[in-house]
Amino acid sequence: MTAKIEYPSVLIGQLFPNPPLPDGRVYIALTGNLEEVVRIEVRSSAGQFVQSSVHGLPGSGGNVKLDFSECPPGSYDVKITCGTYTAHRQLTVAVPERKWTWRRLFWWT
Repeated sequence: MTAKIEYPSVLIGQLFPNPPLPDGRVYIALTGNLEEVVRIEVRSSAGQFVQSSVHGLPGSGGNVKLDFSECPPGSYDVKITCGTYTAHRQLTVAVPERKWTWRRLFWWT
């Protein structure tokens, strides 16, 4: 006796890189039978709406580019919806690192 296993026709990957690149770029990979548009909704950890976008991808999938350059540091919930498939991913926007300059290294008081 064999069990019938149904596999999803849409696979939603992880957000990468996480935390975002210094310019705020983040990507998400989607593969499968993407017959409908991809809707992305971002909310803060407190549940406040931050941004939303709609992306049309070719039938076999691809990468979606997201922009978090205007978001303050913190944790965000990213909801990705394609047809009946929905996934939630967590994204952390880190505090930018301070860059050392020669002026700071040779500052005498």
